[in-house]
Amino acid sequence: MQQEDTGLTVIYLSRIGNARSQRRVWEIEVTHNGEKIHPNNDMSLLDPFMTHQYSTCFKFLADDSFQPYRYNRSENQNQQMVQIAKTNMPTYGTSLLEALGLDRPTLRRLKKHDILVVEDLDTNCNDNDSLHNIVWELLEDPRYWLSTSQERVTVTRIIRPPGSPRLPAGTDWRELKELRSSSSISSILNTPDYSPITGLHEHRPLRMLLVIGRCLRHDRTTQTNFEYAERITPGIIQKTIMQTVKHLNHLGHTRKVQLEILRPGTFRDLKAYLGIDPVNPNTPKHTFDIIHLDMHGVMRRSPGTDTTLKPHLMFTWVPMETCYVLVSDVARALGQCTDLLVMNACNSSSISGQLGIRMVRTFLQEDMGCISATSYRLQESAAKIYYPHFYMSLLLNGSFNRAAADARAALRRNQTRYRGEERDDHYVHWNWSRTANLRADVEPLRSKHLLIRMLLESIPRVLCWLYACMCFKVDAWRDSQADDYPMYAIHRQFDRLDRHVLCAEQNDIPSMGLHILEAEYYLTKNDKHSVYLHSAYNDGPGRRWISSLIRNTVRIWVETNFVSEVRLLTVQGLLDRDCKPWRKPRLWMESWYAESMKHPDWIWSQENPNPDQKPPSIRRMLIIDGFENLEPQSDARKREVLNKIGAIAEQMQKEDGDFYLITIGSLVETQWKLLPSDYARKNLTTLTMKWTGIPILMVPLEEDTELATYVRKRRR
Repeated sequence: MQQEDTGLTVIYLSRIGNARSQRRVWEIEVTHNGEKIHPNNDMSLLDPFMTHQYSTCFKFLADDSFQPYRYNRSENQNQQMVQIAKTNMPTYGTSLLEALGLDRPTLRRLKKHDILVVEDLDTNCNDNDSLHNIVWELLEDPRYWLSTSQERVTVTRIIRPPGSPRLPAGTDWRELKELRSSSSISSILNTPDYSPITGLHEHRPLRMLLVIGRCLRHDRTTQTNFEYAERITPGIIQKTIMQTVKHLNHLGHTRKVQLEILRPGTFRDLKAYLGIDPVNPNTPKHTFDIIHLDMHGVMRRSPGTDTTLKPHLMFTWVPMETCYVLVSDVARALGQCTDLLVMNACNSSSISGQLGIRMVRTFLQEDMGCISATSYRLQESAAKIYYPHFYMSLLLNGSFNRAAADARAALRRNQTRYRGEERDDHYVHWNWSRTANLRADVEPLRSKHLLIRMLLESIPRVLCWLYACMCFKVDAWRDSQADDYPMYAIHRQFDRLDRHVLCAEQNDIPSMGLHILEAEYYLTKNDKHSVYLHSAYNDGPGRRWISSLIRNTVRIWVETNFVSEVRLLTVQGLLDRDCKPWRKPRLWMESWYAESMKHPDWIWSQENPNPDQKPPSIRRMLIIDGFENLEPQSDARKREVLNKIGAIAEQMQKEDGDFYLITIGSLVETQWKLLPSDYARKNLTTLTMKWTGIPILMVPLEEDTELATYVRKRRR
């Protein structure tokens, strides 16, 4: 029995195909605490605006890709139309609540009111870009409910695949085993490559879940009104994924996607949808191949005596202070349901210790398989480039790593900056995973059908462009009516057509594990900017695994602006008689990757497109690999190499900017602590200072999963 001061309202929505008088019509079924509000007749909701009214006014709010120049309007006229839409929306919101029966006195008196909106996902319908979203986001807007006397109003929105069973009357919607499909599909992502596409059965669709959160904050000017805190327009991720799925279905591509969209009002609603029982958390869960987390995050102190700043995610919940949920709690919930997480939840750039890295660290500590994260600084225009590339490459090529590479490469073409910040591609993290490297994926079959359809689609646009070149109308090229071509919005940002269909070998892009996050964290937080890495056991395999992990990560550090220059010294190679340690270092060459890795002294610097302009931050890194080979130093060759390494460290220390030092060796902790006193007598001032009192990290072997899990839990 529900208490008298609580209530649950479920709204089932299905669109009727035939419109009335150029107005959209939806079939509505509203139940409150299991009882129909309109038991005698079915209810239909008529769109209060005609199609042309929507196109001239409300499209500004519904479709963020709307282009006013198509209607020959100036920017001022555009802003006026937006203001008209914002003014009229509260009026329509009131009439909407009245039609749904949510403004009844009996519901207004409820102290706690849960509203659930359930609708079917139809990728062939254009409602994802229409008034459809505006209508139901009015219910999700907690600013409307702040004017009532209710203590808590939560609105959860579920967009599910067509044909899902209805919720039986009188059943709490949080018992979602009845609402969703009862068949439990186990996760197939149990291989180190974490490739969701190539490992799927050809008859089973790829299961995706999009989790969207809405975050409110006080207006910075008035400090009384509320505004949304998202930098990217809410719904852009939803539009991108739905557009990609629709594109593949239109082409008849063999990869089928089962997409579910959830906008939970509270964290409890999210766990209920995932099938997690709070009493018995070991019950079967609903599993997904990919979960996309589109939420806002913040660093804050948890309630209680703990004063440590911890990462939190924000759910739409009134009152405001109760919407903060620890990222660790969300990570434990999502980690039981998927191994692949895409996250644009308020990540910072690639500086360790900030919110973005802290969130990624938390998810990896909870044994999340692989994470692809972007920054909240990613502007809306850049997000429209990144996510279509990411999901199209993921669904076509079947490589989680390659998808991030293709999307980030597309952002490199966008050189615009925002208020002096970095380029957009600097705010996109590479993939992070528990393992150090990913195996190359099996090349999927090429789609000849896809290539033919794309070539046919390009013919009318080419003709329009030729016509624009021959006429004197400046905006003639805009008359190509690109929106009439459903595939255009997806692949217009690609460099070449063959990028859709040619599946070459997987790009040599390593993943990043928890050990790299630990090293980055201590490099930035420790005053010495130095860290020593050694294997769990003093043997060859563990030692070589650390070297491979650091060498592969060097490229990511430079590309993501963590450091501007890296110099790597291999002591064993420098001790070779054929090596000349006084020569200049070898520059990194992508064309001969293997040779660069074998060279004992090489350097990789960040490219500066403007030679007259200094990069925003200068951080140099020196990596000394295999320092234990210099002991003992009775050999003249070893003394020569040691002096050269000391001179390099002295030179990098004198230059402007921070100087980071990573030392890799097989010396145990007790042996390593004796080094600073020994080298202090050899006038190696910089190395002695960098080696005194620094963090010592023992990196476990890749094969020892039990030890790796133990170390992760010990370092939380």
